[in-house]
Amino acid sequence: MKCENCGNEHNGSYGSGRFCSVKCSKGFSTKAKRKEINEKVSKTLNKNKITKCSSCGKILNKRRKFCDDCYPLIQRRSLYKKLNILDENLKVANKKALDFLKKEYFINNQTSLMIKEKYKIQLNTLYFFFQNNGISLKNNSEANINSIDLGRQTPQDNFSYGNCKRGWYNTWENKKVYLRSSYEFNYAKILDSYQIKYDVESKRIKYFDTIENKQRIAIVDFYLPETNTLSEVKSSYTLDLQNMKDRVKAYKEKGYNFKLILNNKETHFC
Repeated sequence: MKCENCGNEHNGSYGSGRFCSVKCSKGFSTKAKRKEINEKVSKTLNKNKITKCSSCGKILNKRRKFCDDCYPLIQRRSLYKKLNILDENLKVANKKALDFLKKEYFINNQTSLMIKEKYKIQLNTLYFFFQNNGISLKNNSEANINSIDLGRQTPQDNFSYGNCKRGWYNTWENKKVYLRSSYEFNYAKILDSYQIKYDVESKRIKYFDTIENKQRIAIVDFYLPETNTLSEVKSSYTLDLQNMKDRVKAYKEKGYNFKLILNNKETHFC
């Protein structure tokens, strides 16, 4: 009698007589499942295989295409391309784009709108690109002052038309800010009388507009750094209640205190 595994003659005394020994019995079973075993081994090897980031070449300990540093930069590829930056290493491309836009914006004094028109970059894209790289854009007052210095805008004295008033204002710290209503002028004078530090339109906060069902940017009227307070100055005519609720929700989620100055009076607002 021949063993079905090794083919050697045997007396058939082991088991059912198909195999000559325990070794051949187990070996035959393994051969039958060889394909399944190979697949399991292959998966294990692939799981532990060393891979590199497709962008920067960094060694990864998981089977992924990009490292943690490069992955967030993937969505900025279109921005890099608009600036004619074609480096495959996304970290290098990001640094080149940042250096280029910083030079355009802060040194060459190009406005956001000018950069938008020149390079076909959306304003929100520019804003979040700078923000994600730890850089703040100029607030409206700074941008207006810069525009006047470069001769792009003609300075005007403060003016009133009906109940509307706007213009330049010097704070108690001798900072020049641009205010957009008589309510803002009144509030600024109150802050000045108590020598409270404040900035105008210096904070841009991302919030979700529940009416328009989309993300928007709120440019806050006043920021009081000593108490980390955001102040919105409105009249009953200009107050959009639901929009203000959406804004305040985002303000508080980001850890700011909040004040609503309505018709020249501080109003409790939840």
